[in-house]
Amino acid sequence: MKISVIIPAKNEENYLPTLLEEIEKQANHEPRIETIVAVAPSIDDTIGIARKFGVKVVKGGLPGIGRNAGAKIATGEIFFFLDADVVLSEDFFRNAVSEFSRKNLEIATAQIKTDSRNIIDRIYFSMYHIAILLSKIIRAPCAPGACMIVKREKFRASGGFDESLTFSEDAELTRRIAALGARFGILSSCYAIASNRRFVKEGRAKTAIRFLSTVCKNLLKIKIRQKGYYFVNDEAWKFENWQNKWNSYIASMKKIGNSNGHRVRKIARRISAKMLRKRRR
Repeated sequence: MKISVIIPAKNEENYLPTLLEEIEKQANHEPRIETIVAVAPSIDDTIGIARKFGVKVVKGGLPGIGRNAGAKIATGEIFFFLDADVVLSEDFFRNAVSEFSRKNLEIATAQIKTDSRNIIDRIYFSMYHIAILLSKIIRAPCAPGACMIVKREKFRASGGFDESLTFSEDAELTRRIAALGARFGILSSCYAIASNRRFVKEGRAKTAIRFLSTVCKNLLKIKIRQKGYYFVNDEAWKFENWQNKWNSYIASMKKIGNSNGHRVRKIARRISAKMLRKRRR
């Protein structure tokens, strides 16, 4: 059996090598592995690292866009969508494919763990795992994009990720695939360790509130499109946000100037007249 591992990446030079090395190591055994990295515009050497490992490279963007781009050229029977910063358990792919096939699943996720020693992080990841279990029970399954496993036929039948979404596109896709009658499962024979860098960079309280809000929106089937849910390491978003605010300010000033143009000109004439009189004196 051949599988395709699809990794969206943006400014991931510090994390991508570890994942690609592990994939390369596990590729020496069954199943056969095809690796595709969808590189979004980056300011580091992410694309150079991907090419160094000899994997397929495609143009990426937001996670959904990158995953779709990778899936478009993927030839494996099963797609593994992984985040660039995850660390895989030993024999991850062999165990995952074996359990996936044995249980006759069509979409699944593995256990998502953390190696953080921070108690808040550990509590969060435990609650996150419980939330995924509950999503299966209430028939609103969620296979997180950090580790999503799906049959090629079901993925393509679903139309892929909704590229208009900036966050939780994984939960939305899982629901659509499940609606096609796909069997969802949580694999117990393997796991992926996810990075806690979002907590560190954005703050634990802020991140927890955002994810809680996301869970509620997922249950209510509300799609998330606001740009505040960009990549955690997306400096372009900060610049774009600043640029939008500046453009809005300029537009407001022009509007004020147009509506009060005669007043501004009148004041300017008075000031000019006063300055002229002073010079004459």
